[in-house]
This record gives sequence, C-alpha cells and structure tokens, in this order.
Amino acid sequence: MAKQDSETTLAVLEEAMVVQVEVAVQLQVLTHSQGLLARLARTWARITHDDRLAYEDQVMVQVRVLREAMTSIEQLHRTMGRALQLLKWHQRQLEGPDDH
Repeated sequence: MAKQDSETTLAVLEEAMVVQVEVAVQLQVLTHSQGLLARLARTWARITHDDRLAYEDQVMVQVRVLREAMTSIEQLHRTMGRALQLLKWHQRQLEGPDDH
C-alpha cells in the first residue's frame, strides 16, 4: 500500500510540474504580448503627432497598428484561455473526487 501511495504522490507531483511549466510559458507569452502592445502604442502616438505624414498615411499606419494589435490580442486570448482551462482541470484534480 505504501508503494502505491508513493507512486500516486509521484504522479501527482509530476503532473503538477508539467502544469507549472506550461503556466510559466504562458507568463512568457503574456510578457511578450505586453511588450508588443507597448511598441504598437508608441508607434500610434508617434504617427499621430508626426506633422510630416499626410493624413492618409497616418490612417494607413493606424489601420496596420490596429490589425497587429488585434492579431496579438486574439492569440493572447486563445493562449490564456488554454492555460486557464489547464489550471481549472488541475485544480479539480487537486480537489479530488470527493470535493466536486
């Protein structure tokens, strides 16, 4: 019985490690997205105040910046959604069958 308990404990710890590695990857994705969005915001501010650009060029760049931002946000949303589902599943595993 003790061997089975230690094997179960080991399996739970291995599972927890896998989950936490995935969560750490998600943090890197979030940090990267934060940097990208900051860069896009700086670009937006720069072109808005650049009197050398024709209005049509400003609008063209604004469209490009918003497209990039939306793509990044959509990818971030999907990635964070998967991480949330993984963590919810892991939380249910930790609670055990009696806690549902």
